[in-house]
Amino acid sequence: MVFFTVITTSIYKTCLLIGIHTVFIPIDSWHKLMNIGLLTQFCSLMIYLARIPKEYKGYLVGIGMCLIMMMQEKDAFSFKYALIPVIFNNLLLVCSGCVLGGPIYVNSRCAALGAFWYIFSIVFFIGSYFRAIDLFYLFDDAFMIATAFSLYYSW
Repeated sequence: MVFFTVITTSIYKTCLLIGIHTVFIPIDSWHKLMNIGLLTQFCSLMIYLARIPKEYKGYLVGIGMCLIMMMQEKDAFSFKYALIPVIFNNLLLVCSGCVLGGPIYVNSRCAALGAFWYIFSIVFFIGSYFRAIDLFYLFDDAFMIATAFSLYYSW
């Protein structure tokens, strides 16, 4: 999924910089695919961190993908439709922590760094939907980098 997101993001941003409106599909479709890739990575990270049993992970990823695609099809340029899957995934993480209990061992330094980067990724994700302050799409890039760091420290 990371490769898919990198490719769609690269094509989308290249189209924006050059001013091309269609590369096989319209530029708005590249934006929608980029959002689907980013949100799916976020969904996968939350399911991994929630320590869901293996027999349920596939179902939750499928539900998350359906939710993400429906919301992005509704409006790919509105952050409120991107926040719905993010809120769903965070609730899943919190509820699983309450139901499954805490892990036997947690590296507190890595957990703190993972949470730090996770909070930054949420801030950058929300900031990427405000085009007035994100003229060069730096928040999109910062969101991807912060999510990658959060995944690294949470693994």
